[in-house]
Amino acid sequence: MSNKHPPATFSDIVHLERDAQGDLVLQLRDGTRHHSIRPVRGFPISQPDYGISLVDADAREVVWIEKLSDCRNEICELIRDELAMRDFLPVIQRIYTISHNREPSEWDVQTDRGRVQFVLNVMEDVRRLDAKRAMVTDANNVQYLVANLAQLDAKTRRFMERYLA
Repeated sequence: MSNKHPPATFSDIVHLERDAQGDLVLQLRDGTRHHSIRPVRGFPISQPDYGISLVDADAREVVWIEKLSDCRNEICELIRDELAMRDFLPVIQRIYTISHNREPSEWDVQTDRGRVQFVLNVMEDVRRLDAKRAMVTDANNVQYLVANLAQLDAKTRRFMERYLA
């Protein structure tokens, strides 16, 4: 028989703060303190504010937060700040060129973080997430989001349609 306890929930959080090194320290209602806490999104793209796990330095889940907005404002802000420091998901806004119609291909794109050139290994590295969004994964496993296919300029939409057909 296992003596593991289920993770705590947002209502068990008494205090969340940064220590002198900038790491998150969590205090629970039962008095336990957990150091080097990291928030991890369960569904980073489809539901970024739902299913947040707070894990310790050994990657063990300490707290499960069903919905981030259920937390007190100061806790929610700290978690959002920590996630923002670690998240890197540039959004493709425009495709200038794709080198050729065979694999691998070189892409030159404008993202919300600036202009980027990358290599796409295979067509399957471009995939539809739902009716309006797509994900592009480059040769270095960096992921790029296309947030709304319908809002892209005509040239960029044609490039994307070629890969999503």
